[in-house]
Amino acid sequence: GLPTAEDLADAARIAAASPRSSANLVRLGDKFLLFNDLRTAFLMYGIERRSWVALGDPVGPVAEHEDLAWRFREAADLHGGRTVFYEVRPAELPLYLDLGLTPLPLGEEARVPLAGWSLDVPERQSLRRAHHQLTDEGCTFDVIPAADVPSMIAELQQVSDLWLAEKNIG
Repeated sequence: GLPTAEDLADAARIAAASPRSSANLVRLGDKFLLFNDLRTAFLMYGIERRSWVALGDPVGPVAEHEDLAWRFREAADLHGGRTVFYEVRPAELPLYLDLGLTPLPLGEEARVPLAGWSLDVPERQSLRRAHHQLTDEGCTFDVIPAADVPSMIAELQQVSDLWLAEKNIG
């Protein structure tokens, strides 16, 4: 079943020490969790039909990643499932190759240094056009300070729920 309050507390503690912000997606409580024996690392995943999909690499000390990945693979195999790791770091690819998995690029992640970044350069004409169109439709973009996020969770959940319903996902 889905994680207990104790599971979520342990996972949140581990995620808080992780350099990867995506580790904090465990706080949503909507994924299954697989912990190592000492509960110092975990892997979060979902099951869709026959696919067992881990969200990212295991979270916690790197020394625990291999064991968790193999345990996940074995659990999926035991249930006739297909093992999938989604959005993993290149440094972990040898582990997934050892598991017998095949890497498939599904998208790219970019990091943009915001200091000095501008839409007002020729190579960003299509972005400028999209920005103007969205602004004309009443859309806005704000960076929310981290301290203000907890007070906005309910509103963000509503937006997420509406988007999921519109896409027939939720």
